[in-house]
This record gives sequence, C-alpha cells and structure tokens, in this order.
Amino acid sequence: MKNTKTDFNKYFEILGKMFHDTSPFNQIMKMRLENMNGSIGVKIDMREELIGNYKKKILHGGVISSIMDVAGGLTVLTNIIQKETNISPEKFQERCFGLATINLRIDYLRPGKGEFFLATGSVLRYGEIVSLVNIKFHNNFKQLIAVGIGTYMVA
Repeated sequence: MKNTKTDFNKYFEILGKMFHDTSPFNQIMKMRLENMNGSIGVKIDMREELIGNYKKKILHGGVISSIMDVAGGLTVLTNIIQKETNISPEKFQERCFGLATINLRIDYLRPGKGEFFLATGSVLRYGEIVSLVNIKFHNNFKQLIAVGIGTYMVA
C-alpha cells in the first residue's frame, strides 16, 4: 500500500504527538510544527528569554542551531514516510526514537531579528541509516538568517 497525502497527515499527527509529548526541550523552547504540504517546518516566536544580545535584541545563536537541528531531524523523518511507503505507525515511531544527530554545521548569515522564525529542511542524500539534510532558517520577513547541513542517523 502506497502512502497518500492522507497517510502523510496521519503520520504528521504521530510526529506532532511525539514532538510535543516526549521532548521537554521542545516544550521549553515552545517550538511548533508546521505541516507544509508533505514536509515539516519548525516555528518559534521571538521571546525575551531567547535573546542572545540584549542590546541588539537578537535571537541567540544556540537557539537558532537548536531549532535547525530539530528541523533537520524532522526532515529525515518525513522522508522516511515518503520513501518507506509500507512502514507501519509502530515501526515509524520506533525509527523516530532511533534518530540521532551525527554532525551539524551552521553558517549564520545575518542577525536573528524578527517576530517569529521558521526552520525548514530538504534531504540531500537519503540512506536507511544515515541521511544528509540542507536546513534553512528564515524570519517572518522571509529573510534568510542561517543555513546549515545536518547528518542524521536513524537506527
């Protein structure tokens, strides 16, 4: 049975529940998942406690890299849904919990100014165990704040 758009929505619900219920870090950061027609984005609002440079009121670089890392991992998981068309919800959850970051490289292009930010990813190379993802981080003005490459393992 091949996954359809409806199937993606079902798996998106599974990801959303796991994302919010199993990670205290995601809750503390107040990250939100965005369903973007077959891919996932991670959205975060600017808040005073996330400021890295108080005088300039810009987002901390560690916050940016954390959001980008989460978006990269979720990109790999959405790719599993698209590539492994017969994966059961139980097996998918098992693969989700096996996800680990191997490497993450971030290039900061401009200060993190904005009301909210969105990190998105695209798979550069998919493997059943290791995948490589291109990650972008934009503000609400659609300005590119940072780019990155993430390598992820899914056991």
